[in-house]
Amino acid sequence: IVLTDMVISEFINTYVRYEFNRLAEENNWPTSKDYFKKSFKLTQEYEDILKEIQIIINRQLKPIAVQVNTDFENFDISSAFEPYSTFDFNDRYYGEVMKGRNAYIVTNDADFSDVNGCTIITCNKALLSAAR
Repeated sequence: IVLTDMVISEFINTYVRYEFNRLAEENNWPTSKDYFKKSFKLTQEYEDILKEIQIIINRQLKPIAVQVNTDFENFDISSAFEPYSTFDFNDRYYGEVMKGRNAYIVTNDADFSDVNGCTIITCNKALLSAAR
């Protein structure tokens, strides 16, 4: 498993948002961005989520993963924009980074259907159909 700074960042942000939305529904909290940033981030629940994420990273990811630099200074940014209809910069960038390392991408994100030249492991039906 290859870990980049962006992969860890997306994992943390997604995990925190998922837990925030779950807690907001359970506790009837507002789900606005303003509430998240100005109120939720000051709570014990937020701190507990970050501690949980640290445990997951330290105990589950780091022992089986390799942290790598992404070589962004050599990335052709303009190449990430085509085709416009399915643009997702991070997905295109991950694809290029992993392709350069002959690494697999494990994802359920259908946006990877137009990332060429890297091997994708998925159970996403749209991705599987695009591969045929």
